[in-house]
Amino acid sequence: MNALHDALAGRTGLSGVRVNYGPALPDPGRESINILGLEGDQNWAGLGQLAKEEVYTVQVLILIIREGQQTQPAVERAYEILAELENELRESSTAPTMDNTVRVASVSTVNLEVGASDQTRSALLTIGVRVQARI
Repeated sequence: MNALHDALAGRTGLSGVRVNYGPALPDPGRESINILGLEGDQNWAGLGQLAKEEVYTVQVLILIIREGQQTQPAVERAYEILAELENELRESSTAPTMDNTVRVASVSTVNLEVGASDQTRSALLTIGVRVQARI
């Protein structure tokens, strides 16, 4: 999770987007990526070895808030940020990551929710990033 946070925080395509380790409280800002937690499994890689195979999913939330009465700009921006996340995962899958422990990382689930107040519209993408690693 730390490596994902650091990689996203350093992407030029995400300039101005808050990248948070945990929820963006009390002020989420207009654009944020929030890395909230993970769930997964570990198994021994084989007899006589100390290595373990891990498969887990990191929960990532992308929140976009826009002033006005139009929801579409918030949704479109949320998907632009999702594309940046996917690009980071693709690019890092071809380079050594986290001491060569991560083998594959990719977006596995996406859920969109839209919201509204009197003055704003919002888009919330809940994303699962599935990771296969050997530690």
